[in-house]
Amino acid sequence: MGKINWNRVLLGGLLAGVVANVLAFGSWYLFLRTGWKAEMAQLARPIQETVGFNVFWLLFYFVVGITATWWYAAVRPRFGPGAKTAAIAGLAYWLIAYLLPTVAWGSLMKLSTGLLAEDAVVNFAVIVVATLVGGWGYWE
Repeated sequence: MGKINWNRVLLGGLLAGVVANVLAFGSWYLFLRTGWKAEMAQLARPIQETVGFNVFWLLFYFVVGITATWWYAAVRPRFGPGAKTAAIAGLAYWLIAYLLPTVAWGSLMKLSTGLLAEDAVVNFAVIVVATLVGGWGYWE
């Protein structure tokens, strides 16, 4: 088994982070924002879109890009290089790092199933596409 090329994980991850940010911010403003703001306001926990809010999510999606690319690099020796492996890595990353915590948190907060489903589908696309881009930028 080859060693992970950490320089390429960082480079591919930064590319993936750019893509994840574009897709995530675009989907937030086009699809998710209204539903999330309404539901959180009903729970007396209104979302305040401050500069800090946006900076947090900007950095968050760069971390997603880097860690998803690292995950791709880790499974690449088992599944081989390429888009199929990147998609598998993105799916696994989304299941463990996104879907399970979202379902748990959403059920605790009593958020609507429709909002959680819409959010899950959008973020599935964001994470898988970002992992594909990160995988494209990675080689050993």
